Amino acid sequence: TLEETLSALMSNKVRTSLTMLGIIIGIASVIVMVSVGQGASKSITERIESNGSNLLMIMPGSAGTIGYGARQQSGTAQSLTTEDSEQILQLVSYVKAVTNEISGRYQIVYKGSNTNTSVMGTDENYAAIRNVDVEYGEFINNSYVESKSKVCILGPSVAESLFGEDSDLSEAIGKTIKINKIEFKVIGVTKQKGSSGFSNQDDMIYIPYTTAMRYLSGNEYLSEIDVQIADANKMEEAQTEITNLLLGLHNISDASSADFNISNQSDLLETITSTTQTLTILLGAIAGISLLVGGIGIMNMMLTTVTERTR
Repeated sequence: TLEETLSALMSNKVRTSLTMLGIIIGIASVIVMVSVGQGASKSITERIESNGSNLLMIMPGSAGTIGYGARQQSGTAQSLTTEDSEQILQLVSYVKAVTNEISGRYQIVYKGSNTNTSVMGTDENYAAIRNVDVEYGEFINNSYVESKSKVCILGPSVAESLFGEDSDLSEAIGKTIKINKIEFKVIGVTKQKGSSGFSNQDDMIYIPYTTAMRYLSGNEYLSEIDVQIADANKMEEAQTEITNLLLGLHNISDASSADFNISNQSDLLETITSTTQTLTILLGAIAGISLLVGGIGIMNMMLTTVTERTR
């Protein structure tokens, strides 16, 4: 039987090749489509987690509607202060670290070069919470924050824009640049990390948040407070404690009227995972259809062959 089968296959090489091709393309398409979906899901998850893990991001502004179904923009209000972050660190359970943030876009100038980029006022905890590594020099420390020093750490993209793409970025240490027409001394350059889709840490400048308050924003309010939780399973519990604490500090009795909102990184990851799983199923279904069409073509070919031989 095996000898007769091989003989039949070899005597109809074109038909055998087309039959094999239909099966191969169908199966390969299923494998490729599912792999693409799972790869995209893993890539997105890794990029989000590269910005820090177990994070609760507190931003000023209500998360509720303000009329006609419009949603108030987060981060535009002025309601968060350094006192809030200090109380969170001292009173909330499972908190590993807290960092203050003041963000804005400013014109950056060095001699004949200039660029417009994000400037992040923060403290020494930001590097650990947000997984920022310094390649040359140093990051912000507590002494710079207390003295409101005009120092800055450049992302590699900003450094290349100011000093040239072929320049040695280690030589940027000690140079003076202007942020919003104010001179700052470069004390560090971060390692290249790439964009996460939500922010690009390579295209960013870091300065002490106290310096940002004094020279750039002109007020004592924060743009964001990031809280890192020690245990991923305690995220919801910590979020509830922070919400209740801030409501008390801001003298707000109704949670629906809160002048802040908290984003849970776990919720974001779950939403993205659910979306990518749906995408994977869709891609697998499309590939399955191609496999089904290939199978029907093979069935038709076999049926025709058997009918001809029967006749």
